[in-house]
Amino acid sequence: MTKLHFFLIFTHTNKTILKYEQVKTLRKELIHLFENTHVKNRDEHKQLINIINGFTGLYKFITIYDFHKKKFVFHHGVTQNTGYENQEFTVETLNNAEGIKPHIIHPTDIEHKLRYDLVMYKLLAEGVKIASLADSYEIVMRIVLKSGDIKSVRRQTYIFETDDNGTPMTQLDVWEVLKDINPYVKVRLNYSGKGVTKRFYQINRELLKFQITQRQIEIIKLRQQRFDNKQIAEKLNVSPKTIENHIRSLKLKIQDFYNQKNIDEKIQNMNDIIHFIKTYGIFSFTANCN
Repeated sequence: MTKLHFFLIFTHTNKTILKYEQVKTLRKELIHLFENTHVKNRDEHKQLINIINGFTGLYKFITIYDFHKKKFVFHHGVTQNTGYENQEFTVETLNNAEGIKPHIIHPTDIEHKLRYDLVMYKLLAEGVKIASLADSYEIVMRIVLKSGDIKSVRRQTYIFETDDNGTPMTQLDVWEVLKDINPYVKVRLNYSGKGVTKRFYQINRELLKFQITQRQIEIIKLRQQRFDNKQIAEKLNVSPKTIENHIRSLKLKIQDFYNQKNIDEKIQNMNDIIHFIKTYGIFSFTANCN
């Protein structure tokens, strides 16, 4: 895989200072990488080129994280959008590390954010390559601005460099502050390869130690679409009693999951099941593969 070498960026107060020649070289290398990868949507390709060149648009900011140095080596627009100075926006504050302040990710969302990142890195270790605008990892989560206000952000991640084991080395993140606040951490893979989305949710469930059958996934999806048990039974060519047994079994699984985590939640109806599915990303209600 093409290797990119990023330059050390010095910070002074809240401004990032780069020598102009370094800026040009960085842009050239990034653009070269994307122009030499398969991108289906040329408009998206042009959009990223504009982002690389600094036209980020309102409510967007950019970070580049270097896994060698274990720190962000580039910030653009962080202060304007979050209120944090560049030196405050670190991987420790972003991951709510113990003893480190401020904590940028909403405390309710941090567990899910870290788990989804781990799922993504496990996919990379299995050989999945995310190296173009068509191949990115998107996560929506809440952050706490320095003012104390809560905002949802969409973070699109592009992995530029991995080692021979698929471990990430360099990562570009494009962040967008959203107008609406979403109570759930949501993920999406923009990837053209087959089976990747399915594997993503499988790994997520493995980390959670929670198993669900494909039939149960089908039933819950249909229930969310307002079909009753009788209608679902007709669609799946089984008896209504079978549908009830699947739902009862799933309720017990979820309740056991909560009990093991000492979470004071009771699974009483379908809304409780759907809330659990969305909270932990057990499967996607929109993706075809789960």
